[in-house]
Amino acid sequence: MLNAPRSSLWILLVLALTPALAERVVVPLDGQWQIADSLAPDAIPTQFDRVVPVPGLANLAQPAFEDIDRFDSRELIWNLVRRGELPKDALTRAVGIPRQKRNYLWYRRTFTVPLRRERAILKIGKAQFGTAVWLNGRKIGEYLGCFTASYFDVTSAVDWESTNTLLVRVGAHPAALPPWAPAGTDFEKRKWTPGVYDRVELWLTDPPIIEWVQVAPRLNRSSVLVQVQLSNPGAARTATLTHRVLEWDSQQPVAQSPPLLLHLAADERRQVTVEIPIPRPRLWSPESPFLYVLETSTGGDTVRTRFGMREFRFDTTTRRAYLNGRVYFLRGSNITLHRFFEDPLCKNLPWRRDWVRKLLGDIPKQLHWNAFRFCIGPVPDFWLDIAD
Repeated sequence: MLNAPRSSLWILLVLALTPALAERVVVPLDGQWQIADSLAPDAIPTQFDRVVPVPGLANLAQPAFEDIDRFDSRELIWNLVRRGELPKDALTRAVGIPRQKRNYLWYRRTFTVPLRRERAILKIGKAQFGTAVWLNGRKIGEYLGCFTASYFDVTSAVDWESTNTLLVRVGAHPAALPPWAPAGTDFEKRKWTPGVYDRVELWLTDPPIIEWVQVAPRLNRSSVLVQVQLSNPGAARTATLTHRVLEWDSQQPVAQSPPLLLHLAADERRQVTVEIPIPRPRLWSPESPFLYVLETSTGGDTVRTRFGMREFRFDTTTRRAYLNGRVYFLRGSNITLHRFFEDPLCKNLPWRRDWVRKLLGDIPKQLHWNAFRFCIGPVPDFWLDIAD
């Protein structure tokens, strides 16, 4: 061993300092859920006689809810008054006027966990309007965001040996939220359909937990700047943070960062930033969408983050767009997804991968398009994966 070349000794040292990767176990909770409604926020229904797909919207429930998406927003009322379709005394300072006999919808399903870990985190990708969670009869917490993911630590309520009952309550319309909570504004939108419209999953992992990872390419340095937010619920501990970059398709390793030893206090949250050189990077473009994946591990938790080596900017002087340092002409259109939710033909199309691939790939290429602008609400995350 002492006669090994220096490069071999360095590799052995890295391997010795790198902990065995503990994979995050992701339990998908998509599929058919039971659903019921209520007027009061704490009136948990005793009967669930409808079913609904998750992800999806509540107007897909069977049997159907009456007037499920009827809500006149303050902006719409103002617009109708301006057009002379409503009298001036219809104006309101409230966020809007519900036109249905419910304020809340309750989603219910059961699940079991495949193994026991130190922590169980529930992720609800996107839901509107406002989200509250109960597990096995215990209220876990609430989240008011309508367009970003919510995360709930459900460790203390999980039954590791038997069946778990999960309840998710969402507002049936924007007025179920506090007046200051953003639910979207639109002067044309007539339907405000509630629902859990992105994936739901349970993470089983060990601390330190990787809450999120951001990867920012630096083409002029042939590197990526990586920022990670860690949380350390429970006691103080020492952990080793590692990063490894692979090609997405071939899974061939191309780079890694030296292991970073971290001393984390009890219940500490910390952001860690490192720069990782990428030798001879292959650049991403719509014409050549080459992708990498960053594997980040704390020893207790492991996350994979897909990214492309790309930089995009607008130049004020030339008034042109630049992709990877070259002028790039954008040709395309807009997608107003949350207005499409109002279309009778919408149904379950936004959650069908074959339909989204056709929408974002096949049709635009036939039209020689290379760009879309999303507005009037964000899309489910898998749309962006397909766009990549």
